[in-house]
Parts: sequence; structure tokens; C-alpha cells
Amino acid sequence: MKESKGLVFETMHRRKDGSIFPVEVSSRLIELNGKSLYQSIIRDITDRKRTEIALINEKNRSEAIIAAIGDGIGILDRDFKILYQNQIYINMAGNHIGEFCYMAFQRFGNTCEACAIAEAFRDGLIHTTSRSMTMNGRKIEFEITASPLRDETGTIIAGIEVIRDLTGRKQAENSLRERNAYIEAILDNLPIGLSVNSIADGKAIYMNAAFEEIYGWPKNILTDVEAFFTHVYPDPDYRGDIKEKVLSDIAGGDPSKMRWDNVRITTQTGTSKFITAINIRWSIRV
Repeated sequence: MKESKGLVFETMHRRKDGSIFPVEVSSRLIELNGKSLYQSIIRDITDRKRTEIALINEKNRSEAIIAAIGDGIGILDRDFKILYQNQIYINMAGNHIGEFCYMAFQRFGNTCEACAIAEAFRDGLIHTTSRSMTMNGRKIEFEITASPLRDETGTIIAGIEVIRDLTGRKQAENSLRERNAYIEAILDNLPIGLSVNSIADGKAIYMNAAFEEIYGWPKNILTDVEAFFTHVYPDPDYRGDIKEKVLSDIAGGDPSKMRWDNVRITTQTGTSKFITAINIRWSIRV
């Protein structure tokens, strides 16, 4: 302390009652009447320490909440400089704190087209956009939701970005789309007629080419159950009988009764045919 002429440090002191409390000690060397003396000012910093602990706890709690969200979170100032990234964001895109976002991620000289954070700065609303980029040889698809961050006066001082990695979901969607296309290609080329109708409203969800050929009506006319019975069974009496039987058998739920042989149908050209129809109940769990 002789060399520095002063010293400030924190330590613990003991009160008369034996309790321990934190203090800040400010000591310096002074000259008095030709003598060198140490002067110390001691401050009780119990309240300050409580505040610091409360702030640390709040910070830890906030970081735990942010981590639990599972998405990347970043904060950018009005100049689009990155002020904060949570660990998920860093793991996703690298640590770019202190860099301009458009330079860090797209190598542009200015903000990206349709930038969500720029839109949030412009109108003060929440905006969402999608982006894709290649990082470490891997193409990443992600969604960005941006919202403004305001001070106590309501002025926008920064923006918050939530970045959600959609790569896995997009891959699953593409895989499902390819599988559905494969299944539909098989169904389209089956030699038997196949139609799928919604139980809720009777709408025709799917109809293959063989079904149109067998019944002699295009699917743009046989759009639902009512249209099917009206066109395929033009005779009102026969239509009423066959409709009552078919719908009654379906409502009963007995698979053995959901086959109807030698059913007379009429095509769009007026030709009569006799067919066998089978109903299969199909439930979708959601």
C-alpha cells in the first residue's frame, strides 16, 4: 500500500454480537505532523451485497428460462450490431457478439432483404421470416421472429430475435411428402377403383383413375357422398333404397356387412354397370 498510496478491498467483519457482515475497506497512506499514518474508511455493504445476489439470481433465472425455450435468442442494437446471443444461438451459428448481423451471417454490406428485425424497428410490431444458409458444410433452415425492445419512455432501443432451427422439421416434411407421392403413385395405378371420403362432411378426399373409369364419372363431379349418390344412381327409388342400405351398414360398423354385390350404377353417358363395392372404415388419430 505504500507504493500505491491507497487500497480498496472487500472483506468480512464481526459485530459486537458475533455476527459476520460484509464491508468495503478504503485505506490510504497519509502524512500527519510528519508521521506516516494509515487511514481506513469502512463501509457496511450488506444491502449492496443483497442487491448483487438478487441480481445474480435474477440473471441465472432469466438464463435458465431462455435456455428452456430451446431456441436461439439474440439482441441487436439499432445499428444491427449483435449485443447478445444465448448458448443455443452460439451453438447454431457461432459467436458473433459485437459484429453486424448482416456481415456475420450473409456477408452483405447492408441489412438482408425482408429483414424481420428491420421491420420491427420500422413499425414496432412483431415480424417473422424464414432463412436458409450453409454453415460448416451443412444447410440450415430456420425461422426468425423479431420484436422491438423499448426503454422506459417507449423508445425502441434494440431488437430481440428468436431463431428456431427448422432443418429437422423440413427434412421430415420432405420425407413425408416423398413417401406420400410414392404411395399416391401406387394408388393411382391400382386396377381397382379407390375413393376416400371424410366421415365428418362426406367430402371426397382422394379418388384414383380406376374409380373414375369404373363409375364413368369424373372426380370433379363426384365431390362428396351426396353428389355420388345423385349422379351414380339417377333413379330416385333405387337411389333411396341403395343409399339407405349402404349408410345403414356403414353406421352399424360391422365389416362383414360393408360389401355390396351386384350394385347397378349408371355412368355419365347413361350406360348401366353392375359392380361390387366395399367400404373400409379408416380412423386418423391426432
